[in-house]
Amino acid sequence: MTERFAEYTVLHSAMTRAQVSIAVSELHGGICGLLCAGGGSVIPTWVDECLGDGDPVEGALDTARNQLWELELHTWRSLMGAGLDFYPLLPEDDASLEERVGALALWCHGFLFGLDLAGFPLDGDEADDPGAVQLGEIVNDLSEISRAGLSADEFDDEDEADFALAELIEYVRVSVQIMFEELESTQTTSPGSETTH
Repeated sequence: MTERFAEYTVLHSAMTRAQVSIAVSELHGGICGLLCAGGGSVIPTWVDECLGDGDPVEGALDTARNQLWELELHTWRSLMGAGLDFYPLLPEDDASLEERVGALALWCHGFLFGLDLAGFPLDGDEADDPGAVQLGEIVNDLSEISRAGLSADEFDDEDEADFALAELIEYVRVSVQIMFEELESTQTTSPGSETTH
């Protein structure tokens, strides 16, 4: 099991124990959207709101919160790094195709929510700025992916659907890295530098 899948499994278990209703992938997408659009200082408050409906018994929420803080730092470092090793947090490849497609859709939904929460204009109309046009196209594509589902034909040819899903995940991975780099001027501080988790 690779590190990213282990990370998903550990966090999923912690959030299940804490009885948190938001999906791991959606939460990670939101964190990434906030990091890209310079909303890192909002993350602790947003995470607390997401965990707010959980069960505080036996420190389960504290454990989940600490793991999310570690995830935030790890995500920030992977986006900042030169190795292009960022990856959306999704279920392992041996999970059902339906579960993986649903998780990617939720991840993209969370990412768009994070961008919006940080004040990024999701319906920007800046045709004269090539960078803004590219970011607008990425936002539109991720919006489409956030509504992804499987048709009956795709269930019939699972190998082809697996390949298409892998291509979508790679597109999301690279697109988020591009957005992070394009919006770098809005990212004034690293996670945890202004707030205490």
